[in-house]
Amino acid sequence: MAYVVDRVVISEAFREPDKHYQLLPGGKSRLVAGRRPSMRFLVSARDAKGGIAGLVGKEAGLFEDMLASSQQRNDFVNQLRDEVRAWREAGYPDTALVTRRLLEWWFERDEERTATGRRFFFCQREAIETVIYLYEVQKRRRMPETGDFVRYALKLATGTGKTVVMALLVTWSTLHRRKVSGSAIELDPPGCVVSDMASLPETVSSLLFRSTDSR
Repeated sequence: MAYVVDRVVISEAFREPDKHYQLLPGGKSRLVAGRRPSMRFLVSARDAKGGIAGLVGKEAGLFEDMLASSQQRNDFVNQLRDEVRAWREAGYPDTALVTRRLLEWWFERDEERTATGRRFFFCQREAIETVIYLYEVQKRRRMPETGDFVRYALKLATGTGKTVVMALLVTWSTLHRRKVSGSAIELDPPGCVVSDMASLPETVSSLLFRSTDSR
């Protein structure tokens, strides 16, 4: 079973999505206003083997049942999106000067970045904004799942530029450490490939990376 849509691309990559396709039973979809809320489907480990593609391919009815009864919104993620949006629209209050200047340089010079072809995707922008918001504005806000540790995880789809987000995090962390916090920085890429993609000078790379190649 395939889900049919009129157009694949319906939102600009450089702005927050303002519409999405709602999946309906029978392989149908409907274009609705607003950003797709973050949600999850609850299934057993056996049924989820192979992911959504496996469910749809092997037993389409099961996936339709999931749409009807087993989807749950990720309330924390949706609330955090709202908080970060409000903080962004207010002009990034409660940030250090160096952080505010970085956010201005990255995200408030649209004409200049458009002319040079160096605009950031919205998902990249929201990712770095969220980390800064939690760490700096929310005073190193801890997640319930991590106890006393300050740990944040970012999930971006394939092709959305995760290496660029990593570079933004390195830049902000380095300058924030030097100008504000004085805390240590350690970046653990998942292997040599990601480390090589960063293309940092050897002297800088040796300070920021600790290879964790799992081969």
